[in-house]
Amino acid sequence: EGGYQRREGGYQRRDNDSWNRDEAPVEQKNYSEVEEIPVELVTKAKDILGELEGSLEAHLYDSSLNEVLKVPVNELVKNLEDNSSSEHLIFDGIVTERLIELADSSGIKSIITNRIGNIKNNKTSLKIITFNQIR
Repeated sequence: EGGYQRREGGYQRRDNDSWNRDEAPVEQKNYSEVEEIPVELVTKAKDILGELEGSLEAHLYDSSLNEVLKVPVNELVKNLEDNSSSEHLIFDGIVTERLIELADSSGIKSIITNRIGNIKNNKTSLKIITFNQIR
């Protein structure tokens, strides 16, 4: 659903050729979109989605998916700058170019978010999907 299909080892973006021609085209993003999100991270996001939506909170996780930090979204930028042990971010907010650049330089590898803003000139290897794509 939402352009991603479950595959062994994660979620994978469907190729344009696999779209049903009767479906509306999916909006193409201008930033580099990595193909797969780890299944464990998607499961973690689904587990906290109910409490996270509407909270304006961000949860940072290490490579083993242990929660490193839980902060209000308005403190996320400062905490990303000060935190290098996190690899994953799940948050109730909007991904912006500035956040992508900061997350990438802080070692974040994947983001699951409420919405993705208008991203124009970003060339990172971050994996980014929205809550709607994992429901």
